[in-house]
Amino acid sequence: MLALAGTYDFEVSVVRSGHPLLVFGTDRRSDHPQGRAFDTWRIDGRAVVDPATPAELVDSFMRAAAAAGSYNVGGPRQLSGGATANQFFSDATHHDHVHAGFRT
Repeated sequence: MLALAGTYDFEVSVVRSGHPLLVFGTDRRSDHPQGRAFDTWRIDGRAVVDPATPAELVDSFMRAAAAAGSYNVGGPRQLSGGATANQFFSDATHHDHVHAGFRT
């Protein structure tokens, strides 16, 4: 979060509480209850879900989260590239926020 705060003004909706123990629709434990993930709903005063928010802003935030060490970054669009094949993801649950998960 500190690495991103140097470049972006962002608002977080979920860190640890307010999230199910399992990743939606799976039997895999979520990083949120373990304190290893956060969800961002607003970047530089712009809501991620707002169609007027520039895609480049959200995409650059997602790439910055990956560069800061997030091993899985989810958001409204599937981004290419990444340090691993599945570092970026997109699904219906992440249409309105950016998820950044960390291993430790």
